[in-house]
Amino acid sequence: MMAFGATSNPCGLTILTSEDGYYRFDCCGAIKKWTFVVKTAATVKFQVWRFSTTYTVVGENTFTVPCKYYPPHTDRIVYRQGDYIAYSDGSGHYPKGFRIRNQVFNVGDTFNFQGIGVGNKINNRAYAITATTTNSATPYFYNLPQTIHVYDHIAIGTSVFAVSAKDDDYDHDGISLTLPTPSSYFTLSTDYGIYTNANPMFDYDTTKRFDVLVRCSDGKDHDVEQLVVIVKKNAVPDFTNLPKHIEKDQQTTSNNVVLDTVSVTDTDGLTFTYTCDPASCPISIASNGKITSTSAFSTVFTPGYDVIIAANDGHTTVGGKLWSVHVKDINDRPQFSNVHGSLGVFGVVENSPVGTTLYVVSATDIDAGDTLSFSWTSSPTIGLSFFDLESSSK
Repeated sequence: MMAFGATSNPCGLTILTSEDGYYRFDCCGAIKKWTFVVKTAATVKFQVWRFSTTYTVVGENTFTVPCKYYPPHTDRIVYRQGDYIAYSDGSGHYPKGFRIRNQVFNVGDTFNFQGIGVGNKINNRAYAITATTTNSATPYFYNLPQTIHVYDHIAIGTSVFAVSAKDDDYDHDGISLTLPTPSSYFTLSTDYGIYTNANPMFDYDTTKRFDVLVRCSDGKDHDVEQLVVIVKKNAVPDFTNLPKHIEKDQQTTSNNVVLDTVSVTDTDGLTFTYTCDPASCPISIASNGKITSTSAFSTVFTPGYDVIIAANDGHTTVGGKLWSVHVKDINDRPQFSNVHGSLGVFGVVENSPVGTTLYVVSATDIDAGDTLSFSWTSSPTIGLSFFDLESSSK
């Protein structure tokens, strides 16, 4: 395929076509050099046209001839088998046997030359044009070959690697990535990511290595590289300081106090679960293993708790480890000895003198060092204005 166009009037370009084998590429590659012999210098648009149902301009280099023109690397036209050479100038002289059409054509334009009349020919003209070709650039990988490590417990659909590929041909039609060898363990997505398949999951004890071949192609050339996937076994949580027994004082242990810390050797995020005996123990366990009081122990009258703790790293649960706490120095509650049931029910003689002792309240406490104090309420409350309870319980 050839094309001419005038430099003084770029809108008056003339397109000439030839389906002669001398103008047709029989393989694929890129235009490295144009050689064009003319009588006088002019600006020429060197073009490559492609035929399907119509002709389409797929590439163009512009230069002033006569000379040898080396297109810059980024401007090289990539051609395919069956494409045609074309050029345009404004001389108005056309080679023998070419069909012509006065029209401007730019890269991406199409035209059906079959509609041009046979009479639009100019004979007995001779021009010479040579396109020196070279192999087009082969697409290549940025980050392959590569070796990666994954755990055998990773979730379904996890992205394990992102493939990067490039093609130095400036006008390539895009790069396609595929796995030339089908894999039941990995999938290559449209965003060039390699993901784990839904089924089956990895089994470290069965397969510790996968060699995944990845192919990139630009439609002309291709490259194949390898991604080596090494499977690592998930380390299960391991308690290093359980079973364990501690003691805490009832009177000095406040709410929201760190009582102890469970130690587990696992780099994954942990969650802890636990059961208490007796139930409803006043503690909580955080993901960092810290055991914290959830109420002041002064309100607790249970002498101790046995706590069975389990840890989960998101993949494996280990447990059955005992942590126990003894609540020491529990204050025993004082007990009334004469204010319950029918005891403490008595009458008051009307007009009794003020200060008369009506009843002596009695209580005991097994904590010998404790001093008892008494308080009271009255129903109706008016009774508080008639009676008084002394600290000596009278």
